Amino acid sequence: MKRYACIALILLRTASAHAQSTERDAQARAAAEGGAALFRDKDFVGAASQFRAAHELNGDPSYLFNAAQAYRHAGDCAQAADYYARFLAEVPDPPNADKVRAWYASQLECAKPSSQPPPPTPQQPIPAPAIAPTRGHRALTIGLAVASAGAFAVGGFFVWDARYLDNQRDAALAACTVGTPCSAAVITDYDHRGSRANTLGLFGLGVGTLALATSAALFMWTW
Repeated sequence: MKRYACIALILLRTASAHAQSTERDAQARAAAEGGAALFRDKDFVGAASQFRAAHELNGDPSYLFNAAQAYRHAGDCAQAADYYARFLAEVPDPPNADKVRAWYASQLECAKPSSQPPPPTPQQPIPAPAIAPTRGHRALTIGLAVASAGAFAVGGFFVWDARYLDNQRDAALAACTVGTPCSAAVITDYDHRGSRANTLGLFGLGVGTLALATSAALFMWTW
């Protein structure tokens, strides 16, 4: 009787394990089908995740190959190389061995760190700093304005003096008669002083104009 009970227990355990295996196989197929759909939609990372889940459910090595293919299309060279290696470890001589080994080698090469340094970043030209106006520039502006006023005043005085001396010379000439002839020294002195005053007046006005223009230019820059 005990013998029959033991046989019945073994059969129950076997049936239970078979049912669990069948359920896991179904789940693995569902995950693989989901991975294939994502692969067609070009969601390669999602597809690889589904193929990995399928392999964990029933250990079919073909799911390792599918995951490697998905990672390769996703551009994840390190993961693709890892899953090609795991697939070849379980299936050393697959039907398409040459292609699988070529893909594996290409992903290994792709996963290597680049030995070439990145190209140098082009240096942007540094603009020259603008020269900020200082107190010295402003003081020079004011000084030139004052000098301009002074030069105009001096120039104006000498212009007036030249005209005054010219009038005095004309008056002296008008007073000359046959009985009281003009003094040549006086007339010459008027001519000399008038010419000098006229020259100084024009010079003063010119200096004033130049100083005023320079002061105006500095004013526009510093204020």
